[in-house]
Amino acid sequence: MSTQTILFIILAAIVSLALVLFQYFYKNKRKGKLSIALAFLRFIAFFCGFLLLINPKFTKNEYTTERANLIILTDNSSSVASSKQVIEKAIDDIEQSGELYTRFSIREYSFGASLKENDTLTFAENNTNISKALSALREVYSATNSAIVLISDGNQTLGRDYDFQNEQKQFPIYPIAVGDTTRYEDVAISQVNTNRYAFLKNKYPVEIYVSYTGKEDINVPVKVSLNGKTVYRQTVSFSSTSNSEVINTLLDAKSVGTKNLQVSVGELKSERNKANNKKTVVVEVIDEKTNIALVSSLLHPDIGALKKSIESNGQRSVSIMRPNGNSKEWEDVDLFILYQPNASFKKLYDYIEKKQANTFTVTGPKTDWRFLNKSQKQYSKNSYNQEEEVFSVLNTGFSLFSSGDFSVDDFPPLQSSLGDIILNGKNDILLTQRIKGVNLKEPLLAVFEGNEKRDAVLFGENIWKWRMQAYRNTQSFKNFDDLVGKLVLYLATNKSRQRLTLDYENIYAGSNETRISATYFDKAFAFDANADIIL
Repeated sequence: MSTQTILFIILAAIVSLALVLFQYFYKNKRKGKLSIALAFLRFIAFFCGFLLLINPKFTKNEYTTERANLIILTDNSSSVASSKQVIEKAIDDIEQSGELYTRFSIREYSFGASLKENDTLTFAENNTNISKALSALREVYSATNSAIVLISDGNQTLGRDYDFQNEQKQFPIYPIAVGDTTRYEDVAISQVNTNRYAFLKNKYPVEIYVSYTGKEDINVPVKVSLNGKTVYRQTVSFSSTSNSEVINTLLDAKSVGTKNLQVSVGELKSERNKANNKKTVVVEVIDEKTNIALVSSLLHPDIGALKKSIESNGQRSVSIMRPNGNSKEWEDVDLFILYQPNASFKKLYDYIEKKQANTFTVTGPKTDWRFLNKSQKQYSKNSYNQEEEVFSVLNTGFSLFSSGDFSVDDFPPLQSSLGDIILNGKNDILLTQRIKGVNLKEPLLAVFEGNEKRDAVLFGENIWKWRMQAYRNTQSFKNFDDLVGKLVLYLATNKSRQRLTLDYENIYAGSNETRISATYFDKAFAFDANADIIL
């Protein structure tokens, strides 16, 4: 409190006392204890009022001595088990040092794959992650003055390189090296990157990281073996200055199934650790090819145009079939394209209804509408058996899938028959009709989606002219083929949800945790937490 404030307080007391004496005792004939008590209370009131105006402040400073943290971080992995006595003696010497105890607050931690409080050292951890332990301590002691004593052999099996971590800028780190820290000549497969899945008859990438520790100039072979057969081989050169190499290659997915890829590098004569010369990864090759049956009783250029357009994607295969074929041929079909159906399609429609198969129907002047109206319930047409040229108009509000850059401007008309079209159920219209310059509300290409199946219908033939016009406009079939591909993909993708789902890795390293996750749903697809799952 300043001297000026103290003087103001004394003056306030004097003024308050003067006011009380004047009010209660100057020329006042009444004397007694009551007057004295009232005068005292009035003095207190005046004095407190003056104190509020003066507003004095009281400051108290306390000083304490806080010891810095000395963190003992001990490697608890099996690689330093042979140095157990050395490590325990080093910790005891630190704890029993009187000078360190008076200057530091000692904290003890151990680490393997993660950081733990150091209750007891077992030296049974299978992995060593020094960088993760240092990062965890950085978060815990970020606002303190701390130092770290790191007891380890320095051999890290997980995590990023701790040599380049910035924890050293925040905390001084004093290492105590234990065990065998000598660097021997060694060549190793550091990492192998590849896709978890690959498509049949495609190529998949493999990226290999090879490292070398040593001072000599060496040449070693790197091989990739698939199920025991060598599929790739390359010789790499290393020196004391050039000690790492990244190899990239593409392998063929020739058959379906799980493929074990073993990547290996040649051994050195003086090499001690040969376990890191090999690494195994797994790639699962899956067949995602969509089998499509194009069924027609007619010969028409549209059939060839649709086959070419759909098979522009290598994952789709189109088979041209007759409607009176064998039902065994239809079992592996993912989508039926029905070209201008007539009465000969009855057997096929019975099969489609039974299997709830997805369909894409192309109609035209030769379509038997009496049969078609009876065979399905998604749409119907009251045909007048009068041919008409129908131009197309793209519906920009179509939302089931993107039409991309596809445009129907300047496209030739399709050949159709006049008649009123009625659509039933949930549907969306991609193209509408324009006849003689008048935009009609009649659909030209419509898509239907039910609970178990998907269907589409095109009310016109001569779609081959559209593909030719698309080429004339852009010198490429791509825009037209992409639209047909998206339509086919939408129609062929209608797989039912699986009630049991699993999440697991194809390969687990022996030193890592093995975890398999399973999720099970009941028939209403609500999660069932009480289900018993047997592994």
